[in-house]
Amino acid sequence: MTAKEILIYVVILFGLLFGIGRCATTLNTDEINNVKIKEKGIKRDKSSDIYLVYTKNHGVFKVTDSWLDVDFSASDRYGNIQINKCYNIKTRGVRFPFLSWYKNIIKMENVKCK
Repeated sequence: MTAKEILIYVVILFGLLFGIGRCATTLNTDEINNVKIKEKGIKRDKSSDIYLVYTKNHGVFKVTDSWLDVDFSASDRYGNIQINKCYNIKTRGVRFPFLSWYKNIIKMENVKCK
């Protein structure tokens, strides 16, 4: 086997592992209670915008449409989030800072802050 063939196999294997891993992380859901919102903003990147939500006690999340959940109301969800309020949230995905991946808020319920 030549070095070129080995390189091709490594690239294919990495691509498969990365693709399968990304799909698996997208399916991951989590419910987090009493999340206090510190700030929210829009991250602009060339041709797309991402709604980001910064919390006081649980890190950063994004709010985007979800094909998997057949939910296309991200703008409404983002618009309803209020700073210094608390929410129980349901998220999908994982946080991976190196690749700028954020958990996506797919459901939220306003609750009294503890």
